[in-house]
Amino acid sequence: MAESEQHRILVKKMEIWLNENFPDSKAVVDAQEKPGDPTPPIIGSHRPDLYAELKKQVIIGEAKTSFDIERPHSISQFKSFLSYLEKGKGNQLILSVPHENGGKARFVLEKLRENMTLKKTHMIVFDECDAWFLKAGGKIKWHLF
Repeated sequence: MAESEQHRILVKKMEIWLNENFPDSKAVVDAQEKPGDPTPPIIGSHRPDLYAELKKQVIIGEAKTSFDIERPHSISQFKSFLSYLEKGKGNQLILSVPHENGGKARFVLEKLRENMTLKKTHMIVFDECDAWFLKAGGKIKWHLF
């Protein structure tokens, strides 16, 4: 399925934010400009919009437009990515959404964290302006990154 212009913008902003905040990451985005460009690996049955590796950490990024955040396909993607990330320690999921949907995105990730009993994966919601960080384990308390 072709991605919307808004989706492409959200992916690009997430990539820029990641490079500014994790300059040592080796990020690959699902935005091939020419044949043969690298793409993120398939995780479960889904390919994330962004995949980055640090020394001992993996970061997976996914962008969602206002209409996609709560769709069953999106929830399936989040579950696949979170299950994969939970196998390591200190891995992170970044969810990039339009500014007005930051609260909805945080709520969706909170529910997944509770339902999947996640203990080791950090979560970040990037809403085009702010990045909200939820540390792995412990109480659910979002902080500005």
